[in-house]
Amino acid sequence: MLNLGCLIDGEDYNRLVPLSSVDSIPAASYIMTVTDGPESDMSTELNLHVIEFQSVSIVVGFTLPESVKIEKEIEFLFTTQPTADRPMPSDIKFVLEFSDEKRSSAHAGNELEKLEYIGTFLEKKYEKTKATFYLLDYKGIGSQEK
Repeated sequence: MLNLGCLIDGEDYNRLVPLSSVDSIPAASYIMTVTDGPESDMSTELNLHVIEFQSVSIVVGFTLPESVKIEKEIEFLFTTQPTADRPMPSDIKFVLEFSDEKRSSAHAGNELEKLEYIGTFLEKKYEKTKATFYLLDYKGIGSQEK
C-alpha cells in the first residue's frame, strides 16, 4: 500500500480532528493527464493524481516518480505545524481506494509548466467550492528545472 503525507494548515487540520478515530472518509479520486496541445512540437505528458476529501473540503493533487505505482489502496496522512496550543500534532491517517477514472487537459510546455498550469487551474476550480487545494510534487519536477 502506498503511503503519502501532506502538511496542511491548522484550520484544515482542525476539521479533520473529529474524524481521526475512523479509518476512512468519503473521497473521490482521478488522474489528470496533461498533454501538449495539437499545435505543439513537444511530447511531454504529466500525470497529476487528485483526491477530493469532500466531507472536509480538502483536495490534494500530487505527482509521483515513474518508479512508484498506485495500487488500489492508499494510506494518506495529514499533519500540521506545531503551535503553542498543539505542540506536537498527531498524524491523522485515512485509507482510501484510488479510482481508475482519468481526465485530461492540454497545455504546451515542459513538465514544470504543465504542473504550474494544472495546479493553478485546479486551485481556482476548487476555490469556487470553498475547498482547499494542496499540490504535492513527489516527482521533484520543480527541483529538476534549472
